Amino acid sequence: MVNGERGDKRVELSWEPVEGADGYNIYRRVDEEEFFTRPLNRELLKTNRYSDLNVENEKKYIYSVRAVKRVVKTDVEGKGSLGVPVTPIDLIPPAAPVDLAAIPLKDGIELNWRGNREPDLLGYYVYRRKPGEKEFKRLNESPLAKEIYLDTGVVLQQEYEYAVSAVDNSVRRNESPLSEEVRVKYLYQ
Repeated sequence: MVNGERGDKRVELSWEPVEGADGYNIYRRVDEEEFFTRPLNRELLKTNRYSDLNVENEKKYIYSVRAVKRVVKTDVEGKGSLGVPVTPIDLIPPAAPVDLAAIPLKDGIELNWRGNREPDLLGYYVYRRKPGEKEFKRLNESPLAKEIYLDTGVVLQQEYEYAVSAVDNSVRRNESPLSEEVRVKYLYQ
């Protein structure tokens, strides 16, 4: 009985101890491949847990655990467990964008901020609310590729609060916390 828990660039395996086993070997394969001839672990595992940190997110791996009995000076492996499929997933969102600035222009309020550096960054969402409103409303449907946005839906003499978030390109589309808010009154002469 082998259990596999998926994490961010990691797989945690655990299994029921086998009576009489001196240790365990872990084998891994990708979908259509065969199991490697050598186990993932360098030395015989004495516990019934293993962390595989050499995996990619969104890629399916299949694991098998084999109990090992030491006979004289030879390790004898038992039959492998049924293959346990585990797909690690990206759980970590990008950092919140920083240095958000709002500039009133003739055509609306321009927002710009410093770009995030995460390699899996997809883009940014822009949020706006009026003072007194509890919730921000997202202004763009799909993530922006650039660190600039022009809000043309503004009214003269009205104050607005803005915040920006970053989103990654994982299957889950992890979204960062909102940036620090900026408040601006739309005045343009």
